[in-house]
Amino acid sequence: MGKTRKGSCNGSSGITSLPDSIISHILSFLPTKEVVATSILSKRWRFMWRDVPTLIFDVEEHHKRDTFVNFVYRVLFSGKSECLHKFQLEWVSSGPGFQAVNTWIDQAIARNVRRLDLEVSIEYEEEDFKRYVPGNLFTCGTLEFLRLRGSFGVKVSGVVCLPKLEILDLYSVKYGSDECFRRLISGCPVLHSLIIGNGFDENITVFKISSPSLTCLKMDCWSDEFQQVEIDAPALQSLDFQSFGWKELSVRWPTSVNEVKLCNDYDDETDLNIDQSNSIVKLIEAMSSVSFLKLGELIVKDLSRATTQLSATFERLTQLAIGCVCCHRNSLNVLLECSVQLKVLEISKRSCFRKTHMGCWRDPEQVPKWLLHSLQAFSFTGLEGIPDEMAMIMYILKHGAVMKKIELVCSARCQLEVKFKMTQEILMFPRSSICPIKFD
Repeated sequence: MGKTRKGSCNGSSGITSLPDSIISHILSFLPTKEVVATSILSKRWRFMWRDVPTLIFDVEEHHKRDTFVNFVYRVLFSGKSECLHKFQLEWVSSGPGFQAVNTWIDQAIARNVRRLDLEVSIEYEEEDFKRYVPGNLFTCGTLEFLRLRGSFGVKVSGVVCLPKLEILDLYSVKYGSDECFRRLISGCPVLHSLIIGNGFDENITVFKISSPSLTCLKMDCWSDEFQQVEIDAPALQSLDFQSFGWKELSVRWPTSVNEVKLCNDYDDETDLNIDQSNSIVKLIEAMSSVSFLKLGELIVKDLSRATTQLSATFERLTQLAIGCVCCHRNSLNVLLECSVQLKVLEISKRSCFRKTHMGCWRDPEQVPKWLLHSLQAFSFTGLEGIPDEMAMIMYILKHGAVMKKIELVCSARCQLEVKFKMTQEILMFPRSSICPIKFD
């Protein structure tokens, strides 16, 4: 008798020896085009793709738009799995297509979809009402994850009831009105993660986010027309807020918040005003219970311009990451003096093109206790050798008694001889810790 080759389809090993349910699970990690291609392997595999509960479609895998559209229709309407675990679609098109997309959404809902992940960009002038997702999406009782990115419109005219939705990701979405957005959020009773990315939307003047279950919120709003945000989330633990400019940010800060990232990326110096800077101070004071705080360089710039002094004490703050321009680093002194038990300090500095530099650093009157007893990691990115930079680094090295990690990264503008001189000078600074310094 001939021996069966190891790994042969007729042997006892290999993927074909596995039960259909396990094969289906393995196939669920592959793009749907590859899954359907397995139908040519054998008679057993001919229709196995119909049982795979995950559908992943990407227009880049097809040469023609019509071929892609027909393929999605055929697969989506031929599937036998009554519970669709995931429907993922990535589609860029220069022709009309929202009627097809909405039909696919309807079918996914009919198959009790749990994860709906749609990234669609259709570069074709269609009436706004054609871009709105179907209304039954907002009453899908099985939906746990929803991502809409691209050319979608959201208009809520009836009841919103998404009892299982935990993660909602909306990027470049157009809304019907302020009230439409508010009702969408309020109809998600177990929502814990919300991501919003928006440019200018004439239908939105105030983003009102009210959710008793929300724990993680990320907002990225890049329009200079952006006006107002109101956040009421008593269970919130993490906030990541980036905006080109806002007039008012109102947050009811619960003590549960652990992590906050703030970045306000306006460009024009004339957009700055003292009232806005003072409002930033009040906002940061309200965050005094956080353990991780990251501030963008223009937030720090606002702090340096404010007439209101930051007076809060950050009892729980263990990690502070700030961006800055060299002539606004005096805000760093204020933030450090407000801290109690910092363990990680990260400073990222953008290059300054001024020929003269204002005094940005002053040694504290008393050495902070966290510098003596708790600071374990210190990093400075964008080092140029400016006197105030060197004075700050000298102070931290002199008093940082328990540091375990020190990393200094020079600015890309620095020439090799400047880097060498800085390195030699820093290595001669007095130090309380024997921790090695990593230069880059």
